[in-house]
Amino acid sequence: MELMGPEDAFVALFEYGKQSAGTALFAAEGPPTSVDSGHFDRAVLQRPMPMQSAVQRFFTAGGRGWCLYVVVGSHVDRADVVPAINSLLSSLTIS
Repeated sequence: MELMGPEDAFVALFEYGKQSAGTALFAAEGPPTSVDSGHFDRAVLQRPMPMQSAVQRFFTAGGRGWCLYVVVGSHVDRADVVPAINSLLSSLTIS
């Protein structure tokens, strides 16, 4: 994450498994198809880095619990990167 520039984004999808599916944290059904620049927060970062912020979304898909974690290289310029992130998310398929 140290090498991320202001126009960079990191997107991770982590599977928690069947035991998490449908629980309160994973109540949302299906993967997010978009994120809003207002959803990014510096406090969400797993490892705080200057200028960066992140958004995290938990959901159930394919009978399994998942977490989407997105980091942007610049909190100030996040709105410039969000369209590319949303393009990626709109093409995401979980089987």
